[in-house]
Amino acid sequence: MALPLVQTALLAVSAHGLLAPTTRSRPVTISPELEAQILRYHHVEKWRPGTIARQLHVHYGTVARVLAQAGLPRIGPARPSAIDPYLPFILQTLEKFPTLTASRLYAMIRERGYAGGPDHFRHVISRHRPRRKAEAYLRLRTLMAEQSQVDWAHFGKLKIGRAVRPLMAFVMVLSYSRDIYLRFFLNASMENFLRGHVGAFATWRGLPRVLLYDNLKSVVLERVGDAIRFHPTFLDFAGHYRFEPRPVAVARGNEKGRVERAVRFARESFFAARSFVDLDDLNAQAAACVTNLKAIEGAKLQWAVQFNKPGNAAPTDDDLFGPERIESGRDFPRRLLRRRTTGEVIERDRKGDTAWTRFAFPTWWHYDVLRGLDYLRSAGVTPDERVAEAIELVASKRGADGRWLLETVYPGVMPIEMDEGEGRPSRWNTLRALRVLGWYERADS
Repeated sequence: MALPLVQTALLAVSAHGLLAPTTRSRPVTISPELEAQILRYHHVEKWRPGTIARQLHVHYGTVARVLAQAGLPRIGPARPSAIDPYLPFILQTLEKFPTLTASRLYAMIRERGYAGGPDHFRHVISRHRPRRKAEAYLRLRTLMAEQSQVDWAHFGKLKIGRAVRPLMAFVMVLSYSRDIYLRFFLNASMENFLRGHVGAFATWRGLPRVLLYDNLKSVVLERVGDAIRFHPTFLDFAGHYRFEPRPVAVARGNEKGRVERAVRFARESFFAARSFVDLDDLNAQAAACVTNLKAIEGAKLQWAVQFNKPGNAAPTDDDLFGPERIESGRDFPRRLLRRRTTGEVIERDRKGDTAWTRFAFPTWWHYDVLRGLDYLRSAGVTPDERVAEAIELVASKRGADGRWLLETVYPGVMPIEMDEGEGRPSRWNTLRALRVLGWYERADS
């Protein structure tokens, strides 16, 4: 008795051009030949979906899905439905309240005399509900020392004696390197907000040109569109340190995704299940965590350089890193510049399109020896004999005038020209090379 009812419901769905319901979480893949047969029988031979399903021995839902995905016009007039007189009211209501639930709409239609069931009604609503327009997102790229992102994050409450205080984390992230500054305070006052900035500037021994903010009360007092009234105390602070405060658009968290990701890291990878004595102990552990994170990223880069071979599975942190390993850095058997299997210098990567021994800037996603050494330097890794040969390569490329050339240029669009051109002296390669040599010499002395 139930089967004829189901078939009747499916025929009603087909008559109104709706996709038949299915209990599967995702559609079953069928062959292109079977899809072509379904489309030909329906649009050329004028077979009904039920006839196609029976003759081809497939589920009715599969036929309905293929016809709906093809996007071709339906053959024949649609059958009348009891819901047709109420469609103008439904469309008008959905236009005014696009997120109104189907159950509430169904109750409103029932009060106006509709006698149909709720299941078919939900399918009709899903067909006529206004769809949100697809939005394209542009991946934001920044130059070095150009931008950082700032935010507060709430981490519950902290009991101090008989008082209960909110535990707030000040998070600042450098947009280019993703370097994190994390410090906890007992409130989100203006004084602590400025202390967080000063601490980050002191840790990095500098600051970027632009700082991105959510529309915090410590930064923005009032905003109407692009008209922004900044907090006067914060404006004086920005003027003293000579940076540009830039609030992101309202309800646009994607514009400061780097700091949102850092907050997630602090919440899930650092703070979860962590015990601490007091606020000073928590901040000391946060600083150690960020330092270890830099060391891990530097060690992972070294692994990628030395073990980047087809078919090799990427190691886990448990395989590679422990506190003593990160501190000593002596668990990697190969040098920075040579293959483990043959001992040869790695001239190019396995795809053959990147010269590891030729220095470029900007490097985009490409790797070279100078970039690897500079990353290890910025991550706080202590150099040893494994990088000595790479250091000698960098030193050997120094010209008579004390500068390094731009040896190669990779495809990419920059808003400004960074150097004079390929084969000419490069200020950026010179800067990076001098930093790397100084880092190695300081450790050697």
